Amino acid sequence: MTRTALDELNDRQHTGGRTFDTVAIRRPAGIEVWFDQGLVALRHPAAGERAAIVAAIGLTPDDPHPTDAPR
Repeated sequence: MTRTALDELNDRQHTGGRTFDTVAIRRPAGIEVWFDQGLVALRHPAAGERAAIVAAIGLTPDDPHPTDAPR
């Protein structure tokens, strides 16, 4: 929006194999942007994915309780 004089921009976002509508509005303090990404399907991660999640939040594999499963 920095290269246009429009106060509102309606467009489409293409991310993760999905497409959804976006709206950006110029406000006095900056630009407000929002979108509705729709429903997100959650699943239990595979063991390697779980290890990556645990490491990304700064934990060791022994830190989470065995019944705690990230999704």
